[in-house]
Amino acid sequence: MIENSEARELCSNLEWELVESSFSPMLNSLPQSDLKSRLDRAIQLYRKTKNLVSQRHSESGQRTTRRKTRMFAEALDRFEAALDLLENAQSMRPSPKDVHDKKVAAETQRLNMDALQDHANRELESRKSRVLSAMAVHGEQQGQKSGARHIQSHVGSANRRQQGRRDTKNR
Repeated sequence: MIENSEARELCSNLEWELVESSFSPMLNSLPQSDLKSRLDRAIQLYRKTKNLVSQRHSESGQRTTRRKTRMFAEALDRFEAALDLLENAQSMRPSPKDVHDKKVAAETQRLNMDALQDHANRELESRKSRVLSAMAVHGEQQGQKSGARHIQSHVGSANRRQQGRRDTKNR
């Protein structure tokens, strides 16, 4: 079996998400439709890497591609086993333990979704702060280029407008 660290190095981000979802905690919380789609994707990647082995010219490239093929085969086996288990469980009448397991799976899925939402929120906040700081730096650079001073535009202009109105009334 290929180690997680080695598998992470072999995969792109999307491939790693697929392989990572084939491990136990996340695998058990997936519905049947997701399992089938991930199984299909794992089959596609397995076939693709299997065909790529013969196209690689260097020995190291072939070795890396074989390891990647083995990794997708393992993920494929895990998806198939989970899908078989899920289909067998659905064919049987649910027992109290099955109801409990479904509650645990639903709770796990909810917690995973909460964690993903928290991660997305933190990432959004991080992006916002980076954009705001970039905009501030850009504004400072523009002011330095033109030789202008940093003037508070709204504070001084209000009194000037009022004075201008007073001046035009008495004419």
